[in-house]
Amino acid sequence: MGLLLTLLCLIFTPATGQTPQLDSIRSSISSIGDSYEKAKSLHQLFLKALDKKPNISIKDAYAGLQLAKKLDDKELIAMFLTDLGNANYIIGEISNSKSFFFQALKEIEIKTPDYPIGTLISLSNFYRSTGKFDSAQYYLNEASSLLDESSPSAIASYYQSLGWLSYNDARLKEAIQYAKRKISLNPDPSAYSLLFRSYIKLELYDSAKLALTNAFQFYANDKDTLSSRNYISLIINRGEYFIEISDYAKALYNYELAYQAATQNNFNILRAYVGQRLGYFFEINGNYPKAIELYDEAIETYTVYDARHQIAKIYGRIAWSLIYSNNKVLAEQFAHRARLQMKAIPDKVGVAFAWNILGYINFLNGDYTTALVYYDSAMTVRKNIDRQLEYYKTLSNIAEVFEQKGDLSKALEQLKQVLHQEESNSREINNMIFTYHTIGRIYFKLGDKINAEKYYLLAYDSAKGNKLYPQLKKSL
Repeated sequence: MGLLLTLLCLIFTPATGQTPQLDSIRSSISSIGDSYEKAKSLHQLFLKALDKKPNISIKDAYAGLQLAKKLDDKELIAMFLTDLGNANYIIGEISNSKSFFFQALKEIEIKTPDYPIGTLISLSNFYRSTGKFDSAQYYLNEASSLLDESSPSAIASYYQSLGWLSYNDARLKEAIQYAKRKISLNPDPSAYSLLFRSYIKLELYDSAKLALTNAFQFYANDKDTLSSRNYISLIINRGEYFIEISDYAKALYNYELAYQAATQNNFNILRAYVGQRLGYFFEINGNYPKAIELYDEAIETYTVYDARHQIAKIYGRIAWSLIYSNNKVLAEQFAHRARLQMKAIPDKVGVAFAWNILGYINFLNGDYTTALVYYDSAMTVRKNIDRQLEYYKTLSNIAEVFEQKGDLSKALEQLKQVLHQEESNSREINNMIFTYHTIGRIYFKLGDKINAEKYYLLAYDSAKGNKLYPQLKKSL
């Protein structure tokens, strides 16, 4: 996500030297009488200002709404109400946002190529952003019945919204197909962002990098990129790319750059998102108090935006940080919060994430039977999603249970499967180091000190090369 890119997939207009364009449009409007053409010009002003100045875009939308009412044009009224719904979400006025969307639906008397389908898609994006996936799917289903009569831009936005829903459900190959359909009809940075995020989770790094490069091309002529929410979202994506390939220095640089830009421009929800990713960076680098601090800060903002899916994800990450901080009691509480909220969304992949955490907590407590129940539940879900890395994470955890129960050969067999996947596909060094450690420990228990030393040295060299000091300490 960037999260803002997912919400604005319907109404995004690329930012390429916006200020001169805005001045030109405003100048031309002053010479236009109250007319349909003036209303459309106000809509264009809204779209162009939204990326950098949402409060100004709201003023343009209100001016357009008053003109549309004066002209008694129901389609224009619905268009500006939908604009106001999208802009109010961006500034955190959630109840107003939803109200504007439903007012827009009430205004439509006849179907046009862009409405009510445009409002239905915006409503779907709204509910997806607030973590209500069933409602998001419902409004896309409503929109699907209008596709035969819709404009190419509306159809493109419909496929992109379907793609983001597929992405959230870890149906990544499906998300890629929807993103490609969107690009074939109406390419924009959000479509390439969806491609990037899907490719990176499939560990298709070259394809992910190309998609991200294509997204940045939309800003080639914009000299004021760090005032653009959508551009800042792409910087976060670039940080995601580097963290996935374990280039932590470059990941931190991009996250900090995005965080500073979002803070300076008062892009609150974007700051929450990059803060969440910064929290993960500090978590994997062993600074758990800093990670939890950033997670808490993000939750405060997400609560304002009712972004319950992001909050549920953070509950899970806080649980892991607390586990690493040896606070298993509080970790279990946060894991259960994540599970309950993911179940309510509903997000089965998120529920599996929470089950995996609960399995690990029970494993640490020595309750191997309960741990395996949670792991088996997580595995059932993770077997059937495109993100295979998650499956192998659970398999690694199950191997630890077999190790503790004394079935070392079974544990070693499973860990070799995990390691094969990590060495052949994944570039997440952190996971690989964990596997090296565990295999080394099992060989030591088997009395094979030569192989034990071999895997401990692999862990040591990987940790040293990537400056992962907690893992380096463990290897030593």
